[in-house]
Amino acid sequence: MKSFPCPPAVAARRRPRHALLALAALALVACGARAQDAGPRDDTRITRPGHALQPTDPELPVDPPSRPPAEAETGRAAPAARTGEAGTTADARVDEDAPPPVRDPGDLPGLTGPPGHRVLVLLPMTGRSAPLGTALAAGLVAARGAVGEPGPEVIVRDVADPTAAAAALAEVVRDEAITGTVAVVDRTGAAELAVQGAETGRPMVLVTAGDAAVERPGRVWRVFPTPALIVRTAAGAGLARGGRRAAVLRPQTPAAETFGSLFRAVWTAGGGSLEPTDLTYDPAKPDWAKLAVRLQAAEADTVFFPEGAVTAAQALATFASVGLWSASPTRTFERSRVRTLTFLGTPDWYAPDVMRQSGRYFEGALIPVAFATESVPGARLAARFSAAGRPAPNAVDALVWESVLAVDAAGQAAARRRTSPLATLPATESGQVTVGLRFDQPDALQSLYVLTVRDGRFAAAR
Repeated sequence: MKSFPCPPAVAARRRPRHALLALAALALVACGARAQDAGPRDDTRITRPGHALQPTDPELPVDPPSRPPAEAETGRAAPAARTGEAGTTADARVDEDAPPPVRDPGDLPGLTGPPGHRVLVLLPMTGRSAPLGTALAAGLVAARGAVGEPGPEVIVRDVADPTAAAAALAEVVRDEAITGTVAVVDRTGAAELAVQGAETGRPMVLVTAGDAAVERPGRVWRVFPTPALIVRTAAGAGLARGGRRAAVLRPQTPAAETFGSLFRAVWTAGGGSLEPTDLTYDPAKPDWAKLAVRLQAAEADTVFFPEGAVTAAQALATFASVGLWSASPTRTFERSRVRTLTFLGTPDWYAPDVMRQSGRYFEGALIPVAFATESVPGARLAARFSAAGRPAPNAVDALVWESVLAVDAAGQAAARRRTSPLATLPATESGQVTVGLRFDQPDALQSLYVLTVRDGRFAAAR
């Protein structure tokens, strides 16, 4: 089965700050990359993947690997928790106030290789976000695979140290073999780096929520599942499922209010109607039983619920206890006792551990995501990570590697046409590990997968 991108509807600018939703796209929020506390520079080189990949069924495997839950974008550097096979989060125990250990490039195998087309990747390799940068660098090694294969040479430099980052960008200007730059930064880092990157004369792709990444079209691009894209995809999926009247169920936070406003605009633009007011609750003390009564009284057939997976599971369990269940094409109820609603979530719902425990309450829910191991390209990347002994990749891993592949493809096209990578990147498309990137607009991530929950597992929505 194939997932589908949502047709475009109404886009809107946003500045959400909610702890669970600003990232809203999986582990991307751990993008706090430009730390104020700097340390020694860690220069590494990575070579292209050489694993022979087997055809992979896009359906969910019986026992899917764990992946990190979505975290919040703090706007400042913060260590990211990486979830292993057992669901543990070792990096979450890192003392943020303690100086990080200095990593030897030899700690990460496969970081050297033959020269070729080069792509600079800026990661927070020192400071409080060093665990994030180290994990992403190891992910690049896993994605790159065997040493010695032809392809791009990926040069990893530290973005947490402004001096080191500036030196790396100066090298881009001097070395014509460096096609462009991919960087993982927070909002503040994006504002600073976009200016510097635009002056190199090479493409810069920023994995960030910062709007500064889209303010220099033709020179700097953003790769990020923005709230507008998430809402556009979720609303489109709900309308395609036959939804006509929607309710917004959300916490009383500025970010959730932004999500609700975006959803209202997109839903009505698509021809749907809405409950007059949002169903809101105190995120610290939600009264799910009271909200269930209000939802029972509403005339909605669809519910947009911008909340984390754990909290959503608590709510849906309470709703089910009073006869409000998530609608699924594969499940039927006695109509006199049960009312079904189509629940629309956010990428935060893409949490296998939660689904294994509470999947029956999410059955049939629709979830927009940028990366899924349930897709053929996502399963292939997961196989590379597994072969390298790494936990399953998350959205940050996938989008960084997809960006590297796209920048390298632009460099190859530029060499063939005897032009510059800046001229070829806008016509470049890449979908080797994610839903795909297109660079004809400053926001290169222009569509998302839509997953549903079937038999307690994730699968492509029909």
